[in-house]
Amino acid sequence: MAGLRDVVIHDYDELDFDILWNVIQVNLPDILPQIQLIFNSLND
Repeated sequence: MAGLRDVVIHDYDELDFDILWNVIQVNLPDILPQIQLIFNSLND
């Protein structure tokens, strides 16, 4: 997942949507609790 932002931002025409979808399905559920904690702390 590291470096994915740079690919999305700078190399959009080279983005492999199958890989992106895989990252969303596989990695996002693992980090979602941490993202929610950060988001909630910003709203306090």
